[in-house]
This record gives sequence, structure tokens and C-alpha cells, in this order.
Amino acid sequence: VPDFGGQYAVAVAATDSTGQRSAARTVRVDVDPCGGNPPVAQLRAALEGGPTFGPSADLSQIVIPACVRVLLDGTPSFDPDAACGLPQTSDSLGYQWQGVS
Repeated sequence: VPDFGGQYAVAVAATDSTGQRSAARTVRVDVDPCGGNPPVAQLRAALEGGPTFGPSADLSQIVIPACVRVLLDGTPSFDPDAACGLPQTSDSLGYQWQGVS
């Protein structure tokens, strides 16, 4: 799987059991720029003993009562390059959490 898009030249030659070798054949291959898109971070939040809000919810509009435990989950995040054959599991992405206010 190519890491970067572009034009690649690939050559192959065959050698038989007596050591005779064919002439090399070269092929040019154009590769789409697959794998160049950043992942999309999405968040799911669950209130302890209450509802779960999915990635499409506007979490800024949800009022969370004081002293209620909130579970934050980043596994709805995804990599749009899945069509490139890159892994699409929750283990294939890394997560960094930061309190911003």
C-alpha cells in the first residue's frame, strides 16, 4: 500500500532455476493521494444514570447538573481514509483529552 500519492515506476525481472534472467519490465503506476486526510474527532457523552448524547448532539446546549458524573467517549471519531485500506478500528486512532475552560 503506497503511503503517498504520485507516479511510481515498478520493475520486475524473473530468474529461473538455471540462473537465466529475463529482461526487466517496467510499469508506471499512478496512485491517488490516499491517506492524506486528517481524522475527524467526534464525541459521545453519557450522564451517569441518565441519557447518552451522540456525536450529532450539540453538547454546548446540554445543561449538566452539578455532581453528576459524565463519561466522555471519543470512539465515534473516524478516519475518512478508510477507503484507502487503512485500519478502521477504535484502536487505530489515538486520543488526546484537554480541558479548555
